[in-house]
Amino acid sequence: MRMYDIVVFTHGLLGKELVNTAGLIVGEQEDIKAFALMPGCDLAQLKSQVSEAIGNSKDVLVLTDLLYGTPFNMVSSLSETHDFHHITGANLTMVTEAINRKDSTTETLEEALPEILNTTKEGIVSVDDLFS
Repeated sequence: MRMYDIVVFTHGLLGKELVNTAGLIVGEQEDIKAFALMPGCDLAQLKSQVSEAIGNSKDVLVLTDLLYGTPFNMVSSLSETHDFHHITGANLTMVTEAINRKDSTTETLEEALPEILNTTKEGIVSVDDLFS
C-alpha cells in the first residue's frame, strides 16, 4: 500500500533522469510522474499536466529543482488550489530517499518529510573536509 505519490518537476530532463537513475538504486519506479520544463514548451499546458498529476490528494510530494525557478513558481502557485507537500533542491539523494519511504506502511508523508530533508542535507559534504 503506497502511502504517498511523488511528482518531480524540473528544468530540462533532470527530473526524469533523477527518477531513472534512482531506479538503478532502488528499483524501477513506474508510478512516479516526472515533468520537464523545456525551451519553447507551452507553460499553461505544462502547468495543467502538473496540476492533474498532483490531483486533490494531500498525500503527494512534489520535488522541484531550483528555489524560485519556473517549476518551483508554477508548483507554488498550485498550492492555492491543491493540498500537497513541496520540497525544492531535488537531487539524487532526495529522490532516492523519497522513493524508499513512499511505500512505508508505518510512516505518513508528514513523518517522512523531516527524514527526507535530513538525509538529503547529510549527503552534501566537502570530500576534502571528509578526508582531511
